[in-house]
Amino acid sequence: YRFLRRKRAFVRYGKNGTEIYRGEPVRNSVCSRVFHGCRSRLCRLQSPNYPGIYPRNVTCYYLVKALPPTTQDLQPFVSLSQNNDRLIQVGHQGHHGRVSPESIVRQNFDCKSPEDFLLIYDGSSMTAPLLAKLCGTAKIPNISASGPDMLLVFQSAISGLMNHPPNLVSGFEVNVNVFFKEENPGHVKGPHCSHVIKSFGLTKGEVRSPIYSMPPNTLCSYHFQGRRHEVVWMWLTRYRRTMKKNVMKNYVPCRNRFAVYDGVQTDLRDDTPQLLGSFCEDRHPPICVRSRQKDSVSRPCSTEESFLSSNESMYVTQEFTDGTSLLPLNYEIHFEFVNMVQENRKPESDCDHIFISNQGARGHFSSPKNLFLYGRGGKTSLSCKYTFKPKVGEAVKMKIKNVAFRGNSCKTIHNFNTDLYECIARLPGSAVLEVWEKPWKHTRLPLGCLCSGGASPAIFESHTNHMQLDFVVKSMSWSEDFNDIYFEAEYEFVQAKNCLYNRELNGSTGIIHINGDNSKILCYDYPWKITARGDKHLYLNIPGYHASSQRCSKQNRIVIFSSHSFYPVQSICPEETETDSVQVLSSGWSLHTDLMDSSAESLIIRYLAREEQGSYLLSWLEIRREPHPSALESLKDFNKKSTLETCPYLCPGLDACINAELWCDGVRHCPSGADELWRACIYHKIPWFYVGLGIITLLTTILITSLILVAMKIYQR
Repeated sequence: YRFLRRKRAFVRYGKNGTEIYRGEPVRNSVCSRVFHGCRSRLCRLQSPNYPGIYPRNVTCYYLVKALPPTTQDLQPFVSLSQNNDRLIQVGHQGHHGRVSPESIVRQNFDCKSPEDFLLIYDGSSMTAPLLAKLCGTAKIPNISASGPDMLLVFQSAISGLMNHPPNLVSGFEVNVNVFFKEENPGHVKGPHCSHVIKSFGLTKGEVRSPIYSMPPNTLCSYHFQGRRHEVVWMWLTRYRRTMKKNVMKNYVPCRNRFAVYDGVQTDLRDDTPQLLGSFCEDRHPPICVRSRQKDSVSRPCSTEESFLSSNESMYVTQEFTDGTSLLPLNYEIHFEFVNMVQENRKPESDCDHIFISNQGARGHFSSPKNLFLYGRGGKTSLSCKYTFKPKVGEAVKMKIKNVAFRGNSCKTIHNFNTDLYECIARLPGSAVLEVWEKPWKHTRLPLGCLCSGGASPAIFESHTNHMQLDFVVKSMSWSEDFNDIYFEAEYEFVQAKNCLYNRELNGSTGIIHINGDNSKILCYDYPWKITARGDKHLYLNIPGYHASSQRCSKQNRIVIFSSHSFYPVQSICPEETETDSVQVLSSGWSLHTDLMDSSAESLIIRYLAREEQGSYLLSWLEIRREPHPSALESLKDFNKKSTLETCPYLCPGLDACINAELWCDGVRHCPSGADELWRACIYHKIPWFYVGLGIITLLTTILITSLILVAMKIYQR
């Protein structure tokens, strides 16, 4: 032996400027020590007489206590580690010269008595959970306690051999680290590792593996509990375990099982149909790696990469048969509570709803909260229909209270000339709300379109007992959900006037008389429908001007809709004038018939009474197109027919044919008045049958008279 100066014993005490804190000795003990303030000190747990030979038959207690945190939102933790395996030499070496993972578990294959070993406890006494039992020569991974206290117990056998290997220290030196973590709901707290996550105030989040070491034969459980109308969607972005299967004795498969249950599971070992998945060392659970990217938008996790419960509860367990002190396990679980409730939803659809007056006079509704109907849930488009069915004599009054379509370039304006909300700058992928009613069968009358929040609250009132709101979204991105695209509305079934009787018109011609003084009494705010018969079209003549004309001095409007278009065809400023008028043709007049549907053409008329004055006459006319033969048919004489034969009653200004009973009936129907010209009417009114019959009679009389005269002359001779 020899004596050394303290500064030369740097292995024990540290070098100049980095002095090692070896704890405070415990009175009446050989080698026990207590450590405080290791967050700011270089703390080392050393065996007695380190780095020399430690004595026999001693038990040393090393208690590490973390000081209280400076703020209440921090939680202290203590951890031990040693990355240099030359600084750990306790007892005999294992078969491979390393600390065997099996020495942690209850079998204690390598650390048998009599033997020198280290015991690490998760707490301040030996009654705390045992994290590890170590012996031999090896690195010690980061072993963390679940709280501010950690106890290391070193016990040497009564006797031992002096076979210390060269170039190695005798005994051990363990590094101490104290750190603070903020209170994070994503981390499991306490040594029991049992966590209940409820959806009250929390719709989604993540939980991670414990930041402290788990003792052998323990289990972490996560109970996700949603509301009655919710389901749980869960996926993993990380699952990594240190594997050392090749050095384990009596290896038993599936020692550290990860299991997912649909609902609350009472017997965790029972593989019932409620088990969604069970995974062991040889088969890891599915990982959705792309969801780990925080600053980028990635494709949603598929059903093969995630788990979905059938009710409001999901139970996840991770067993730690080997513990995590020497075999660390890191995982990250993401979860989300998905709202599945949709009152009055049609069973065969995802989000179509129907509201019936018998089930409630009023109520409220909103866009669906089901994540799986949006881009973040894997969908690219969404279409929901909200249908209202009032009783006879009732109408629907709906109020769109809030609209928020984030990222929508479309804008909503209110058109004064049509009294409709319109969507402008609408791209194919815009989210829109379209409101319409159905006054007659196969007839949709628009009430408005919303695509931005600038027009809300917006009020719509139907004139019939059928009203519908269409919620349509296309080209959704993977980041969009119900927080980006949503609306809120309320409705009420109100008493309505019976105004739709005798408002569906047809015939060769007709007149609608609007008296502005009694517009509300006579239901002039309710629509008319004029339907053409067969393959004919409609011509409408309204006295007044175009709504955009500067000559318009009235607030009243007449809005024309077509049966083949959802948008207004024309808005007219009616005036009591005989010189100016607006002419409207049905949409089929300018389109080819093969592009149209098979239904008859019609025009729908709405009168917007804003001033209680004025009297207007609207006249319509049924017309058909004059047949125009092709160039090939024109070259064939047998196919060539005159206009008089194909269209005997032609309005030149319209280049259209009208019905025969309208020709020369005393009323001017053609804009040019061609149907009432005297030349046409004289020709039309002459009874040509009787004229011809008279001519034949006259000729016959002349012939007979001539024959008689000739016969008389012959007789006289």
